[in-house]
Amino acid sequence: MRFRIFLFDLDGTLVDSLADIAASVNAARKHFGLPELPRETVRGFVGDGMTKLIERSFPDTSQREQATALFKAHYGAHLADATRPYDGIPELVAEIKAGGGRIAVVTNKPYAFAMPLLEKLDLLKHCDAVLGGDSTREKKPSPEPFFAAFKAMSVSPDNPAAKGCALVVGDGRNDILGAKAAGLASCAAFWGFGDEVELRALGADFSAQRPRELLNLIES
Repeated sequence: MRFRIFLFDLDGTLVDSLADIAASVNAARKHFGLPELPRETVRGFVGDGMTKLIERSFPDTSQREQATALFKAHYGAHLADATRPYDGIPELVAEIKAGGGRIAVVTNKPYAFAMPLLEKLDLLKHCDAVLGGDSTREKKPSPEPFFAAFKAMSVSPDNPAAKGCALVVGDGRNDILGAKAAGLASCAAFWGFGDEVELRALGADFSAQRPRELLNLIES
């Protein structure tokens, strides 16, 4: 394989989780008598972690502490109601592992949500490491989570050979910018939540319209 280490984003890259995230945001908003936010609005709030999601969903700062607790309770119970892997993702990660590749999930989603979600969707078995948004001091686009993922797989992030065979795959600006900061190659996932025009402007090394296109990149 052209690449041997794969650092995948979660929401909008491995899984389409927008419906469940939006439902939990709106469950919390309902408590305060606020109108529901459209899914497309919530889409634009996802990617920078739960704290930013709550800040964007609740402009009134006095509501945020309780809103966070309400969101956590609802989302923890419903995180896989409608969330599913994108078409082609189960086959993609299985082929990577069959070819001897290693997979880490590097997400800004809290670890306590990322792990059960991956398990419920039968993706955790393919993961060599999982880093949540609270697993390191800084979130993406900091390079720190990517370096932590290398260490979790017992790979030195300072090893040029290892970095040269690693690929970050994500649908958001944080993935592309984080990859650049870490000195890693990146692939923009155009099937996810991110804006294709913005991702192209950020200058990812590769891009794919659907997961199966990654197989050609991996095997070339």
